[in-house]
Amino acid sequence: MQTEEQLNSDILQITEQIKQLHPEVYETLHEVPITVPNTLAPEVKIKHLKDYLESLKVILRRYEKTH
Repeated sequence: MQTEEQLNSDILQITEQIKQLHPEVYETLHEVPITVPNTLAPEVKIKHLKDYLESLKVILRRYEKTH
C-alpha cells in the first residue's frame, strides 16, 4: 500500500509528465482541482489521493488515444 508521501510524489510526477508532453492538457488540469478531505483519518486521504492519481492517468490515456 502506498503512503501519502508516495502518492503525492506520483501525482507530482504524472502532472509534470503531462505538462512536458501535453501542455494544452496541463492547462485544463486547473479545472480538476485536488481537494483533500478535512479529516485526520489517513486512510481517507490516501483513498482520495489514489482516486485523483487514477483520474490523472485516465485523462492522459484518453488524450493520447485521441491525439
